[in-house]
Amino acid sequence: MSRVHVVKTTYVPLPPSPAPLPDRVDLSLFDALWICFPPIQRLLLFRGSHVPPLPALLDSLRSALSRTLLPYFTLAGKLTYAPASGDVFIDCSPAAIGPGVAFFEAESEGGDLGRLADDEVHDVDAFVQLIPELDATELPAPVFAVQVTRFRGAEGSADQGVALGFAAHHSVVDGRALWRFVEAWAAECRGEAGPPPPSLDRSVIKHPKGKEIARMFLHRMSPCLPKTTPFFGAIERLSPEFERRTFVMSRDQIQLLKQQTTQSVNAVISKQLQAGRSTTLRPPSTFVSISAHAWIAFVRSKGFQPDVDAYIIVIADCRPRLDPPVDDAFFGNCVKYFCAKTRASELLGEEGPARACAALQNAINEALEDPLKDCETWLNVFDEIDMSRLVNLTASPRFMVYDITDFGWGRPSRAELVSMNNDGQVVFVGARDGEGVQVSLALHSLHMEAFAKHFSGN
Repeated sequence: MSRVHVVKTTYVPLPPSPAPLPDRVDLSLFDALWICFPPIQRLLLFRGSHVPPLPALLDSLRSALSRTLLPYFTLAGKLTYAPASGDVFIDCSPAAIGPGVAFFEAESEGGDLGRLADDEVHDVDAFVQLIPELDATELPAPVFAVQVTRFRGAEGSADQGVALGFAAHHSVVDGRALWRFVEAWAAECRGEAGPPPPSLDRSVIKHPKGKEIARMFLHRMSPCLPKTTPFFGAIERLSPEFERRTFVMSRDQIQLLKQQTTQSVNAVISKQLQAGRSTTLRPPSTFVSISAHAWIAFVRSKGFQPDVDAYIIVIADCRPRLDPPVDDAFFGNCVKYFCAKTRASELLGEEGPARACAALQNAINEALEDPLKDCETWLNVFDEIDMSRLVNLTASPRFMVYDITDFGWGRPSRAELVSMNNDGQVVFVGARDGEGVQVSLALHSLHMEAFAKHFSGN
């Protein structure tokens, strides 16, 4: 088994700011929702002769990171608890932000980068070693860290390449915000213009009881602050009972799936109209089609009895749906989770694709029509869910992560979310070819082969 050891730890500081930075940034209700969730852990693997020598690569990453951090300064702050008020905030004072972001340089002993980049089944132990440590179990805590790991070649040959891992506390950023930062960092490395500057102003999240609700979330999720207890109890990422695997759906496969799903939806619409009933069904999007397909494959792989409920939780971006809408450049959390459910018999029958799409689309419409309407009850979504019958969808096929993570030496060979931490978690991102969708899954090993069979149609 390969082993990774850290050879050097430094800190990347912010450059001098032309204007004073705020001493603190308060968490919005969207931020507070994630206080006790594990950090977001992302991994990019770069291999091949186009990867520059390590000293030049490290210099480029570090100097570009320093310049990029200034407008994204909350990443250099500390997540801090204020016992007098019961609030948690991002401390951006000079004392908190001064050291900068931890930057770990590491080496892999005996690691095979090609295998890690190509294998469908994840080597979870190896992936975790390529992610920097970010201990946020007790506040104050840092919110962002980076690790670059060198994979040596055989004696006398060139290096295999490098792994770039980074971890961010979920109370500071959601997935869209984190990828926006990485896009800016990569563009800075290339010497090109990146996305427009971010907005870190939480006041754009408008709710008359926003502060009160944020405080309620904090203390329901982590009642022992400043200790942040893990949600759902201890999370065992490395349990041998679980397997993680990545599937790539090509553009042609997606088109075929959408055609088949649309046919199922149209058949149900026709039946409803013939019976004189109105319908809200409509042709499914790529996201809904693939989500429904994964949900059905999950239910089939686990052998659900027809009379039990099956659940799917979706994490959706609320930026364009708020009133007034929040700009895409907002750098923080602006996502909510919500649940759709239906009887397993609905998913397992002939009309399964249409029923899955209907349950998903209805839940999406209801959740995003007025995203903050039900915010005081968001935590209740987990109260009546049997977690063994839950699919948890994160990220989006619209995250074109391979296109935005060229740091000057080409797109990564592989991009993965390492912090997949529960049975039934499904992660979507755009595929490396720019046309398909990459689907990564965490599932109990007893059910993975059955899922692969149903999902891939083999």
